[in-house]
Amino acid sequence: MKRASAIVSEEAGLTSESAIVAITLGIPTVVGAAHAADTLENGEVVTVDASRGTIFRGEANAR
Repeated sequence: MKRASAIVSEEAGLTSESAIVAITLGIPTVVGAAHAADTLENGEVVTVDASRGTIFRGEANAR
């Protein structure tokens, strides 16, 4: 998990062990992302906005 850029979970909540560990490590985390595994491809580049709980295809341009 320490090598992850972000964590996206379909089922778990913010109080799940994986979410707590990820947040503690400073890894952006989105939980409750229904159908993420069906929608996203393995290895696909995405942008995770953990503060809004959203996931976007592709790389966002940081300002």
